[in-house]
This record gives sequence, structure tokens and C-alpha cells, in this order.
Amino acid sequence: MIVDENDNPIKGAKICATPADFVENVMKPEQVIVETDENGKFFVKLEEQSYQLIVSTKDYVPYISYDWIFVGSEKISDIGKIRLEDSSENVLPEDCNIWAYFSSSLVVDMSRIDATVRLRSGWNNTKGAYLTDDMGNEYMQTSDGMFYFTDIPLGEYTAEIVAEGYMKTYVNVVSTVKKYRFLEFCMLPVLPEDTYALELCYASETEIDSVAMYYEDGKLIEKDPAFNGDSGVRIIDRYVEYNNPSYQREIIYLHSTDKYLEKDGLYKYCLYAYDEKGGNELSMSRATLRLYKGNELIETFTIPVNKKGNVCRMLTLDENGWHFHGNFYDEEDVWALN
Repeated sequence: MIVDENDNPIKGAKICATPADFVENVMKPEQVIVETDENGKFFVKLEEQSYQLIVSTKDYVPYISYDWIFVGSEKISDIGKIRLEDSSENVLPEDCNIWAYFSSSLVVDMSRIDATVRLRSGWNNTKGAYLTDDMGNEYMQTSDGMFYFTDIPLGEYTAEIVAEGYMKTYVNVVSTVKKYRFLEFCMLPVLPEDTYALELCYASETEIDSVAMYYEDGKLIEKDPAFNGDSGVRIIDRYVEYNNPSYQREIIYLHSTDKYLEKDGLYKYCLYAYDEKGGNELSMSRATLRLYKGNELIETFTIPVNKKGNVCRMLTLDENGWHFHGNFYDEEDVWALN
């Protein structure tokens, strides 16, 4: 419920939910936006994960949630009241800012990547003119994982982030007077067609690891993170997102698969819950796996439910393509699973 400082409901306030898992927003740049009704209430159907909420409406200071808000798949989440502050007095552009951090789903340290950030007025504005100052100069920054625009009037904007080797990213932002409120989101690398990305997402207290292995002639050659002998070229790579305890996400990349499958190679992908041997916690985690070929989502899998075991062999990849298994085992050492 969105209210003013006197608890009066605000009608027509716009709410944007920015997901912790930003991959889908990179692939589909327009983010979901809803408005409050005459009672200040709103309803939006979202996928199970955590979100940052942005609230914006005329004559009020835009709001960004400090904490991630978790949305479960089997219930309606009530976030309570969000109070907006009146902006009609004593709010000058020099008091306002836009602040955001972004990471990469391929490397943790974005300081190694130069990104150019520009702004457009309004949300979901991906094609309009860039925002300029009174002199006609674009608001633009070269950023290394964080951008911070100052002297921007209160309101809604779309940030465009461009970095070599990454998909162009758009994210809805607001200029606000709350100095220490910022957004977080993730950029997606441009992947070759023979690279697969396996993205594991789950919202469970059970700690789950994703494991990839590469075999030739039945012999385990590499396991993640893995390198191709002495060449220093990764054939299996991993990205883990640690910053959100209520929603876990990690990605395993299989690089140059065409070359290795020509050698009659075999990839195995498993989910592993080390401390849950003999139980069904892994099966009941409702873990979801998204499979990408290059930057195209080709299939989504859900872990089978009501099964016992702390290891699930989810997928294998051979010269004939991907195969889903969903078999459960109890193993002390996941690498011992053949």
C-alpha cells in the first residue's frame, strides 16, 4: 500500500519491480510497471525470486526499497505500507541523484570492464533522445561497476549501459534525495553460439551447488571451474551471486562445446546438497534451471519433487544434444557419481 506522510492512500503511483535475477530483463528490456488504485493498493504477478521496488509519482520523493523483497510462488506477499515524502518544497536538483551498482554474470569484478551509461527521461524508454543538461550536453558517464548522476531533477529515467562484450542493458531508475538508496542489477555477456549457460535459481534454506563435469572415453577430464590443460582456456566456468540471501543464483558456462563434442566428449550437470544425504530437501527446493545456447533461452527445467537423495543428475550433453534425467542419488562425493 502506498500512502503519504499522513497515511492517506496515493492513487496512480507507479511501481517498478527490479529482479535480483536480471537476465530476463536484459533479454526483454521492458520492465513490469503497475499503478496503485484509489486505495493506494497494487497487485502484480511476479516470478518467484527477490525484487527491489521503485515507487514514483508526481509531487512525491521517489522511493527505492533498502531490502530485497522476496516473492514466493505459492502465496501473495503483503509488503505493508510504503510512505512517500512530499516533494513540493525544498527539493532542488542539486539535492537529487541517481545511484546504481551493476555486476556481470561472467566475472565478479566489474572494475575490469568499462561501461558507458546514458539516461533517457521516463521508464522503459529505450529509443528516445538522451537526457541533456541546459547546455545541450548529454548526461554520460564511463563507469566501472557503479554510476552516480547528480543534479538530476526528481523523477523517472531509463539508464542505458553499454560495455564491450556485453548485451546492451536498460534499467529503470529514479532520481531521489535519499542519498544512500541505490539499485543493483546484473549484465549479461554476449556468448558464442557454441557456449551454453546453465542458470540455477532457487529460494530455499537448503544450500545447493551446481556441478559440471566433462568426460572423454568415460574418464573424468575436467570439473568446474576447469581449464583446458596448460592452455589457460576455460572449458567450464562459474559465476555465483552471493549478495542476496533469500534468492540464490549461480551460472555455469560450458565454453567451445562444438570442439569438445567432436572428441566424443560428454558433459554431465548435477545439483548437489552436501548436508542432506538421505533426505528430500534437495528435491523440495523447487530449484529451477534455465538453459541458454549463446544468449538464447532454449529450455527451462524444474527439479523433480518428492525424491530422496542429495545429488540430482539433471542433464547430460553429448553429440546428439541435451538429455534430461532428473535421477537422485546419495553420495558423499559428487565427483564419485559416474
